[in-house]
Amino acid sequence: MNKITGTKEPIILIAGPSGTGKSKVALHLAQKLRCMIINADSMQVYKDLKIITARPSANDQKKTPHKLYGFVPASKNYSVGLWLRDAIEAIREAREKSFLPLIVGGTGLYFKALTEGISSIPNTPIDLRNQVEDYYMKVGNELFYKDLCKKDPFVKEKIRSSDIQRIKRAYEVFLFTGKSIFDWQKNTRPPFDLNLFHNFLLMPERKIIYDNCALRFDEMIKKGALDEIKRLMNLEISKTSPLKKALGIQQIVNYLAGEISLEEASIQAKKETRHYVKRQITWFNNQKISWNIIIEKDLERIYSKIFSKISKNTKSYLTR
Repeated sequence: MNKITGTKEPIILIAGPSGTGKSKVALHLAQKLRCMIINADSMQVYKDLKIITARPSANDQKKTPHKLYGFVPASKNYSVGLWLRDAIEAIREAREKSFLPLIVGGTGLYFKALTEGISSIPNTPIDLRNQVEDYYMKVGNELFYKDLCKKDPFVKEKIRSSDIQRIKRAYEVFLFTGKSIFDWQKNTRPPFDLNLFHNFLLMPERKIIYDNCALRFDEMIKKGALDEIKRLMNLEISKTSPLKKALGIQQIVNYLAGEISLEEASIQAKKETRHYVKRQITWFNNQKISWNIIIEKDLERIYSKIFSKISKNTKSYLTR
């Protein structure tokens, strides 16, 4: 992918695990700077899941322009490559309208693609993805991973067996192209000059994150998450759809099927979320990108820390 040139306008990145208040921070920042908020959460792109993914409310989206939220139908598999294409276009639009691009979310691979680039791996057909999914379900994780490592020895060094989504993707790419996914990923370049990025990682104490996630799940139930999942179950969605992997969905589906109580569904969903948060923290800690880590939880103090880092480059965007 060719680097996009012709401007030196900054791009702000706000990342972090689930439950760190990224959307609130972004909206708060946008009240003081002229920002366009661009989504970097792989579940919030889907229009059929508003409540269970904690998508910004319609009222919040009226306060400042939001892009890449709730625009992908449930029937579509939305990839990192598609997101990068759409994010680049959203950044262009923000600049054309004199907004500061503010990328916010918790999907690490989106930030990795934006700051490191992405390879032009061919899209694998849906039939092949279903074939790989069926094979994984038939033989289980251990045998699937061993078979993949025989086909693609690079996998053993670069992907853990527990990273289910990535090992399935690597298997698909090898079957479809006959080449390792890592061969395809060589010689990638970031689409923007890295000096333009101001990178902020929200990382309060882990207990605060866990408590926030638990409270948010309870709020989702109150706001109608059960009805939202009922509607989703009535749609024709591929078994490989990322939507089915959204936090809390499987537990609510099990409750609606009468297999467990709502209380048990809540306990399981919160436990799954804690495990996911642990993986997010590990992922962000192991990336090449250099983050300005913010451990505060107060919005004004977070804003002050962010603004002190970017003030020289963003004075023209001040709203007051």
